[in-house]
Amino acid sequence: MVLYNRIGSTYDVSRKADAEIVNRLLYLLQMNSKEQASILDIACGTGNYTISIKDKGYSVSGLDISETMLDQAKRKSADIEWIHDDIRSCNLPESRFDGATCVLSVHHFENLVESFSNVYKTLKPGARFVIFTSGSEQMQQYWLNAYFPEMMKASMAKMPLIREVTKALKKAGFTFQGSESFLVQPSLEDAFLYVGKENPEMYLDPDVRKGISSFSSLITDEELEKGLDLLKKDIEEGTFAERTASFDSRKGDYLFMVAKKS
Repeated sequence: MVLYNRIGSTYDVSRKADAEIVNRLLYLLQMNSKEQASILDIACGTGNYTISIKDKGYSVSGLDISETMLDQAKRKSADIEWIHDDIRSCNLPESRFDGATCVLSVHHFENLVESFSNVYKTLKPGARFVIFTSGSEQMQQYWLNAYFPEMMKASMAKMPLIREVTKALKKAGFTFQGSESFLVQPSLEDAFLYVGKENPEMYLDPDVRKGISSFSSLITDEELEKGLDLLKKDIEEGTFAERTASFDSRKGDYLFMVAKKS
């Protein structure tokens, strides 16, 4: 929470909802009627995805533990219910929502089972919970490892394994419906960690790095300077492809995970 209170005021400089991700979230939720559907966006941050879901015609509430992030969200949309609380311990009404989403946040949950159990409680029977995340298995194949190895090691240590998330969902009572891989494209609109997969020069921009938690909290000044110097050199000398050739996306870069309340 301290991290996101710190970066919350500048978060939206480089972060915004990606249209493809929003469309997949809504598709995987499988809502029958948007006019009657109520969605909870968990760990919503500054509300980028919450607002985009609302703009699609859905009733949506956003929940986040960071007051700084929610202050930004409230300024962007005053007609959304913004809930300042921790999903692990909040006391939302039972069977209130027709679906729930969580975008790039489960690695911040201190206890997956307790958090998912609260999500389960607040969903109606038959409702779906869609998570967008990455697994450490996928992150091992990010070419960022070639330039910022210690940062990536720390990032992967914070990221739960995909099988751990699946197990926690089942322990919370959900039926796991499956997963769908997501490959980063050059057109990606949201500047999260692997945004520069096809555009490595993006990481030379301090505004891009500022909105990425790994660059904001998990890297030393020495590693950052060394990695950026090497990256810049490889881009200028045309050796980037050679250095990163061993990294691939066969396991996907990110993934959607779908669970259902019985």
